[in-house]
This record gives sequence, structure tokens and C-alpha cells, in this order.
Amino acid sequence: MTKKILVIGGAGFIGSHLIDELLKQNHEIVVYDNLDPQVHGNISKPPNYLAKDVDFILADVLDKKKLTKTIEDIDVIYHLAAKVGVGQSMYQIDDYVDVNTLGTARLLNILVNEPNDVEKLIIASSMATYGEGGYICEKCGKVNPELRGIKQLKDVIWELNCPNCQKRVNPIPTDEKKPQNCTSIYALTKKEQEKMCLLIGKTYNKYNCP
Repeated sequence: MTKKILVIGGAGFIGSHLIDELLKQNHEIVVYDNLDPQVHGNISKPPNYLAKDVDFILADVLDKKKLTKTIEDIDVIYHLAAKVGVGQSMYQIDDYVDVNTLGTARLLNILVNEPNDVEKLIIASSMATYGEGGYICEKCGKVNPELRGIKQLKDVIWELNCPNCQKRVNPIPTDEKKPQNCTSIYALTKKEQEKMCLLIGKTYNKYNCP
């Protein structure tokens, strides 16, 4: 069944490819994006790679009035809007919290308190919420090493050691069972996005939350 789908942050890399696939399924697409110069440079219109068969809205996720109006007749929302960059988040703290955490809170507040027909909300979290990836120690099995310390970096030792026996560990694929261990403001705000959406979805028994 054809749906009217809103992709918030849809002009980015992931969003544009998602939209290409959704259009193949004949969905009607609305793209809501502020064209952040950090991502797009100094442009005021959609990037050339973005599909033309979409309704594009140039607006910020923090704009409650615009976002509320946009959501009124939407069936499905993909929420991809976020300030990106691990290192940058450690000195632009308020910007990252405003966009990633408060922006998501604003979206959820609209969904809960304003009239709408939204059936499903899909949000993209980040691998950054897991900190270092998955590792295995020959002696201790799966382990979760912390970030490399200052001394280790000064000694130019890039490989990680087991937090238990200190032996060298080997990387393995990181799955969702690995404990989340945020090591940046960016990672923390992405985790907050994820947890807020799951919490509200479960509370109101909506959006097919597990």
C-alpha cells in the first residue's frame, strides 16, 4: 500500500538512498531538511543527488510550528536528522544536544500531543553508542575494552588489550547485544534519541516498538 512518508534529514547520504528505494515502491515522499552547511556546504536548495520526485521542505527539526504542520497528513516518519561528528560534539555540546536530543523530543511531543495519523516512526541510531567495537580475548572470551588511554597513545600503541588479563585482543563484528558505552556527546545524544523513541512508542503502544 502506498504511504505518504516524511524523511526528516532526508537530504543526507543515508536519507537520499533511502528515498530512492521508497520511490521505487511508489510511496509519496516529503523531505524535511535544514541543509546544514557542515554537511551540504553553503547551498539553499536540495542537492543534485536528491531525487526530484519529492516534496522538499527547507526547515529545522527545532521549528515546532513547521514540523507540526508537516506531520499533519503523514503516514510514516523516518527520523534521520542529527548533528554529526564525534570530535566536534565534544566542544559544540549545546548544538549537539539541541539538535539531536531536543529535536527528537520536539518530534515526539508533537506526535503525542498534536492530531496526526502517523502509523510508524523509524529512527536511525549510531554505532558510536557502543564505543569501541566488539573484541575477543583468547583467554577471557568476549570483552569490552575502554578507549585507549593517553599513555597508550603517546607510546603509539594502537591495538587494544583485554581489560581483565591485559593480553592483546582481536576485533570481531559488533552486534546489538554489546553493552552501549558512549564516549562522546554525539554518541550520547544518539543513544538518547533511540531510548526516547522506544520509551514513547511503548508507553503509547504505537509505532510497532519491540
